[in-house]
Amino acid sequence: MLSAQRSRHFLSSFPLQFPHFLATQTRLFSRIFSSLLNLCKEQRHLPQIHARFIFHGLHQNPTVSSHLIDSYANFGLLNLSLQLFDSITNPSSHLYNTMLRNLVTSGEYERTLLVYKDMVVKKSICPDEKSYALVIRACSCLSEADYGKMVHGQLAKLGFDSFEVVGDALVEFYWEVGEFEHKVVDEKPVKDLGYWKGLIAEDSQSGNVASIINLLRTSVDLGSLGIGKAVHCWVLVSGLSNDLSVNTALLSMYSKLGSLTNARLLFETMLEKDLVVWNIMISAYSQNGKPKESLENLRCMANFGIKADMFTAIPTISSIRQLKSIEWGKQMHAYVTRNGLDYQVSVHNSLIDMYCECDCLIYARKIFDNLTNKTVVSWSSIIKGYVNHDQNLDALSLFSRMKTDGIKADFITVINILPACVNIGALEQVKCLHGYSLKFGLNLLSSVNSALLISYAKCGCIVFARKLFDEEKIDSKDVITWNSMISAYAKHGNWSECFELYNQMKPLNLKLDQVTFLGLLTACVNSGLVKE
Repeated sequence: MLSAQRSRHFLSSFPLQFPHFLATQTRLFSRIFSSLLNLCKEQRHLPQIHARFIFHGLHQNPTVSSHLIDSYANFGLLNLSLQLFDSITNPSSHLYNTMLRNLVTSGEYERTLLVYKDMVVKKSICPDEKSYALVIRACSCLSEADYGKMVHGQLAKLGFDSFEVVGDALVEFYWEVGEFEHKVVDEKPVKDLGYWKGLIAEDSQSGNVASIINLLRTSVDLGSLGIGKAVHCWVLVSGLSNDLSVNTALLSMYSKLGSLTNARLLFETMLEKDLVVWNIMISAYSQNGKPKESLENLRCMANFGIKADMFTAIPTISSIRQLKSIEWGKQMHAYVTRNGLDYQVSVHNSLIDMYCECDCLIYARKIFDNLTNKTVVSWSSIIKGYVNHDQNLDALSLFSRMKTDGIKADFITVINILPACVNIGALEQVKCLHGYSLKFGLNLLSSVNSALLISYAKCGCIVFARKLFDEEKIDSKDVITWNSMISAYAKHGNWSECFELYNQMKPLNLKLDQVTFLGLLTACVNSGLVKE
C-alpha cells in the first residue's frame, strides 16, 4: 500500500513538459524513470509511466527501455514487452539479451529463437555469451538438437564456449537431447561441484532413473567420488534407494573409484542382489588387491544358489592368480570347462595369466596351443609368462611366430618382449622393436618409451638411452626411468653424469630408493671416488 502511494506521488510530481534538456539531464531522467519503475507495484501504473517515458523523449533510451521491458514481463505482460521492444529502432545487444531472458523465463522458447534469428540475420548484431547461453537453453527446453548444434558451432567459432555460463548451458543441452557422452559433458570441470549438484537435483526430482545412471557414469569418467556421493545422496532423498538398476550403478561407481568401504556398505543394505551385483563386488575386491575377500564373495554367492558366469570367472581367476594358488586355479579351470564358460577367449587369456603366475607354464602353453582364435592379448600373456621364467629364446620364438601369423603387436606386447631381448643382449632386436614402435606410433606412449630407454641402457647403448631420456617429458619420468639412466652411467664409470642426474632428480619430489643409491655407489667405486 505504501509503495503504491509512493508510486502515485512520484508519478504526479514528475513534470509533464520538459522540451529541451542536456545529455547530463538525460542520464538524470533515466535514473528517475528507473527509480519510478522500481517503485511501481501495480500493473495499472505501468502504461502511465510508459506514456511519460515517451513524452519526455526517452523512448529510444536503451537503459530505460530495458527496465520497462523487464517491468512489463514481471507483470506477465509479455506481449507488451515485445511491442515495446519492436518499437525501438536500433536495439542494442543488451536490449536483445533483456528480451531473450524474459522470453526464456516465461517459457516462450520458440519466440526466443525467433528473436535470436532477428538479432543475427536482420539486425546483424553479434550475440555475446549471455545471448548464446539463453538461446542454447531454449534449444534444450525444446529438444531442438539440430538447431542447438548449429548455434554451438557458431559460438565455438567465436570462442564463446570458454565462458562458464555458455559451458553450463551446453552441458544441459547435450544432456537433454540424450548425448551424455558428448565431449562438452566430459570436459565440464570436476571442481564445479555446485553445477553438478544442480544437475543432479533436477534429474533426481524428476525421477529420471536413466539420467541418474548416466550421472554416475559421468562421475566415473571424471574420476570424481564427490559427484558420485552427491548423486547417492539425491538417490536416498528421492525414493530411488530400492531401485535395483540405480543401486547397481552406484555399486559400480564406488568399486571403479576404489571406494570399497562405501561399496560394501551399499551392498549390505541392498534388498535385492542379482548376479550382476555379485559380479561387481567380486571384481571390485579383485581389482583393488583384495583377492581373499573376492573369493569369499564368490563362496557367499554360491551359497545363495546363484550360478557364476563368464564375468564371475575372469575376476575370480585374477584373484587366484594374485594368491598363486595352483590348487584353486585347477578347480576354477575345471568349473569353467564343466559349465561351458570357456567359449570366450578372454577366459582362456585369464587362465594363461593365472597358470604362468603359478609357475605352471606347461598348463599355460597347453591352453594357448588349443586356442583356435588367438588374440594379441593371448600372445602377450604367454610371451610375458616365458620372459618372467627366464625362457627368453622361447619368448622370442613365440614373438616371431606371432608376426608370421599376421598378428600385429600392441604396446603391451612390445613392453613384454623387450626384457627377453635385454636378457640375451640382443641389441639389434631392441632397435627393431624401437623402429616398429616409431612406425606405428607406440613411442608416443611414455610406458613404451621408458621400456625402450631401460632396454638400451641395460644393453650398454648409452647414447640412444640418453636421447630417449631427454625426449621424454619431465613429468612422465618415474623413479625407474631415472634409476636406469643412473645405473647405465655408473656401469660405464661416468660418475659426473650420475651425480648430475641425481641433482636433477632431487627437486622433483621423487621417492629415491635403494636402486638410486646403489647406482651412485657403483659410480663412485668404478671411478675410485672413495671420499664421495
